[in-house]
Amino acid sequence: MAFCKKNRVSMQALFQMGLRTHLSKVNENAGDVTMLLAVARRCTRVDLNSGGTRALAHMMRTDFSPEMTFIEALRATDKCNLSLYKHADYQFLREFFKQGWYDKRIPWFTAISTALTFFPFEMLDADVGLKYEYFSMGTGYMHVTNYTMIAPNFISGGYNCFYVHHTRFINKEDILLLHENLVKVIKAGIGKPEITLGEILSDVL
Repeated sequence: MAFCKKNRVSMQALFQMGLRTHLSKVNENAGDVTMLLAVARRCTRVDLNSGGTRALAHMMRTDFSPEMTFIEALRATDKCNLSLYKHADYQFLREFFKQGWYDKRIPWFTAISTALTFFPFEMLDADVGLKYEYFSMGTGYMHVTNYTMIAPNFISGGYNCFYVHHTRFINKEDILLLHENLVKVIKAGIGKPEITLGEILSDVL
């Protein structure tokens, strides 16, 4: 959190960098990576007092070169997020089908493998002892093979990562590797913001 405040970037972008760098690694160091962001948010001033939220989904495509530094990629990710969130009337499903990301003629086919939801709850003191439970609606409605949800752990002061996935395509070892790489990427980027993505892919992962 201190790193994000110092560099004026969101924690969501930090976790996105961990996920997209892992996806890059397992896809032969591909620079062009797309994931789905599922965001529960209040869109208008009227919504602010409604007590509810509306789920919005955005396609997030990043095409980063190996020479790009971690902090450069992180800031580019954050900037793209902010530009996407301005459009509350974005018709996700219309774009999803129009761009060919999902073909309903082929069972479970999708060009998007991963979705992410990050809950930016305000971190409270561990003494508060606040607990919550995570119940997933599954991955079918978003047509992705892995849905990652990340939220603060108010007991430990860390973050909980939940991975809902299709066991037909992804096994336990795949999820463990994903989580391990996500943590490695974040630690490497925080420890040395000027490290290049190529160095992370070759030396860290």
